[in-house]
Amino acid sequence: MAKATPDIIKIAEDYILSATHRLPDVIERESIHDAESDFTCFHTTPKPPNRDLASFVQNMKDYQTKGQIANSYNFESDGWYVGDVAWVISMLKGVFPDGFLIDVRTTTVLRKVNGQWKVAHLHLSEPVAGTQHMTPKNAGQIPEYPA
Repeated sequence: MAKATPDIIKIAEDYILSATHRLPDVIERESIHDAESDFTCFHTTPKPPNRDLASFVQNMKDYQTKGQIANSYNFESDGWYVGDVAWVISMLKGVFPDGFLIDVRTTTVLRKVNGQWKVAHLHLSEPVAGTQHMTPKNAGQIPEYPA
């Protein structure tokens, strides 16, 4: 398995920003929807989880009035690929214009179709409280659970 190229990482990050900015046309254009596989998505929203492209795009249209992410955002991404499949994990932190902070983790799965990388799956989640204790520097401090 090879490290993802910078262009694969950029495609995944741009896709996440397009979702954050509520750009349904970009999401439709950059997502897979062909005979071999359909797009799937699982993310946190006030509505039930979206599992297909149409409901993901509709959710963005429903929440377009929420505003766009401000210019202050930071990605930490890494990725890999094998053949025509790639996956990118990202952590995104940013601030909406109304001061709302965003802190999410994403996994983006891409497939190369006709020479272009398309997003096949997106998973977005918010961090779980206490995960800072699961870092390698604290690994020896994690208590043993009774058997």
